[in-house]
Amino acid sequence: MRNSADDEFRDFMRGRWPATVRLAYGLTGDVGHAEDVAQAAFARAYASWGRVTRTGDPDAYLRRIVVNENRRRFRKRRVAEELLGTLPDQGGLDAADSLDERAALLTALGRLGPRQRAVVVLRFWMDMSEADTAKALNCSVGTVKSQASRARSQSPLVLQGSSDGSYMVSVGGVAANVTYVVVTLADGQQLKLIPVTSHGHRYVGYVLPAGYRVARATAYLGGGQELVAVPFNPPGHAIPELVRWDPPGQTEPRASTVVVGSGTIDGQRWSVIAYVGPWGTCVGRGHGDGGSCWADNQMNSTGTIGYVGDTAQYVVGSADASVTEVGVALTDGTSTVVPVKAVGGERLWAFALAGGQHLKRWTAYDAAGRQVAAGTS
Repeated sequence: MRNSADDEFRDFMRGRWPATVRLAYGLTGDVGHAEDVAQAAFARAYASWGRVTRTGDPDAYLRRIVVNENRRRFRKRRVAEELLGTLPDQGGLDAADSLDERAALLTALGRLGPRQRAVVVLRFWMDMSEADTAKALNCSVGTVKSQASRARSQSPLVLQGSSDGSYMVSVGGVAANVTYVVVTLADGQQLKLIPVTSHGHRYVGYVLPAGYRVARATAYLGGGQELVAVPFNPPGHAIPELVRWDPPGQTEPRASTVVVGSGTIDGQRWSVIAYVGPWGTCVGRGHGDGGSCWADNQMNSTGTIGYVGDTAQYVVGSADASVTEVGVALTDGTSTVVPVKAVGGERLWAFALAGGQHLKRWTAYDAAGRQVAAGTS
């Protein structure tokens, strides 16, 4: 690359670094991984700088590299999202993005599938147009609109909570079309939560004595519409999870609990437990571990849906009705076959990763042993 081209790329990288780290942070949820993704993206752009400049829109080309680089790393190993105590400098988030805002945002993003998450980050966090978002994701504007609409409809309210053993504190963000929220307790008492606005974001919160259980939450929207959520109350945890929101009056699925994976790894027994019910699908390791929760629309095909465990060492997947078992190949050359378990109306599978192992590929089989699906993440 000639010196003039080097200078051009250096100026480009200097000017785009803050926005690129911000985009990568929204996709990964981790400051360190965001910087790694940004660095890798710029390295790829530098290696193809002539082609990048010939596109006439190097910004769009770079954003697509960032999205693809994150997908590539996601397939190697899902990043365990942690709400770190240090924000990126002005190369990352705006000063107005407080820790509470970031916590609520990452929780909401973590409940979306990879494609929906990318749409939301590009469209709303990066404030990009539908056309530019579609270009970055190499999809149609119609796909961007439908994914964004589905993502927004899933989470009218996102709460983060903590408990010191005496009190339970929950606070989080609400969507722009939510007028107020009513939290109904198991004993029939109700809390009416009126949103307040700070730094352009809307919040609600409440404090309860430990031991009180939330029976349901109702979000009242503009135009007289309502959405109702039945919480998942994790075993041993005081903080309810609100994941699935439905219009009132719909039939609620019956609660079901099944061990979807178990075994011994590194000399230790392990198990992954699925809790399916009106709250959606939640998976954890038991012993007070609430794990991760997903809405039903993320469970409609065969593939991995997420990870549980402090270091993302337990892989969880869903399966179509025809799938009876899933073969998994790991990066260290080993492989195993995982049975699919029925849990309520869902079909799930799970397995554990030993230290240093990562998922390389999965292959789904029907009862006759025929391959019906395969993937890498």
